[in-house]
Amino acid sequence: MVKCYYHRHPNMKVVFKCRKCRHALCNFPDSSLLSVHGQELRVECDPNSLKMKFVNSVQQDNNRPCASLNQDVIYIEESTIPSWITDCINKYDWKRGKLMCPGCSARVGSFDFISGFHCACQQTVVPPVHLVWSKVDMAAESEV
Repeated sequence: MVKCYYHRHPNMKVVFKCRKCRHALCNFPDSSLLSVHGQELRVECDPNSLKMKFVNSVQQDNNRPCASLNQDVIYIEESTIPSWITDCINKYDWKRGKLMCPGCSARVGSFDFISGFHCACQQTVVPPVHLVWSKVDMAAESEV
């Protein structure tokens, strides 16, 4: 989590960087981030700690939440993926593969357009492209 200055500065971006080499991988809002159910995520600030987090923009309808909502990955909308991810996907003919950091070649995520995995509640198929939270850091940066 990073300090939340996002709402006070309209030109702020949340940049996701490789934890190993700090290479910029993608940014929000240029890349749309999704929940495991394919719902767009939005930035929310905790007023007490001023920490920034991503939360579902749509509330869950049923009484018990899906266990997959407490996720270890960041799903990225296919139409807004960065060019380096598109290059990785094209390399593997839009099937499945690992996303390697363009800066240091560390694994930062993966994609799978073949399997169609379901979330824990079996309601939806998870989005195919994701980054792993433990492999990336978030940083708030202003646009120049």
